[in-house]
Amino acid sequence: MTYGLEDDVDYEPEEVPRRGRRWIWVIVILGLAATGSASAFLWRAYGNNLPTFPSFGSTPFADPGDKVVVLKDLQAFQQQITAQTQAATQLLGSQQAEIKRLSEQMTALATKLDTLQRSVTAVQVAPPAPIPIKPAPIPLPPVRKKPVVPKPVEEPPTDAPSPRLPLSR
Repeated sequence: MTYGLEDDVDYEPEEVPRRGRRWIWVIVILGLAATGSASAFLWRAYGNNLPTFPSFGSTPFADPGDKVVVLKDLQAFQQQITAQTQAATQLLGSQQAEIKRLSEQMTALATKLDTLQRSVTAVQVAPPAPIPIKPAPIPLPPVRKKPVVPKPVEEPPTDAPSPRLPLSR
């Protein structure tokens, strides 16, 4: 079978009946009707006694007796806070005084340490002048003297007496 170009121009699709959309509208209308009926039934059954949200309803007024109690509680709370604040302020002041005292002690210690370091550095920088050490003289070997040989004493002539001289010195 062959188709011509002109055959496509004459072709028009058949319209499909739109029954599916009708059912959707029916369901929506029935849902709205059920919601409205349920709301009317609840209103009739409970009246105006339904709980309200805080943003929509008004706040109930407190009776004067409650105001007095609330005011007394507020004043007691205020006094308690004032006492706690004063205690905290005193504690803070004593802590600041202690910190100041410790800071002064640290400054004094740092000054002493700096002074000690300077004195140690000064001692290390200028060592005493070295004392020149003279080398010890090398002992010379003892000089040997020639032994003294006593000269033979000549005997004097027998004619004259001669004094005897000691030979040792």
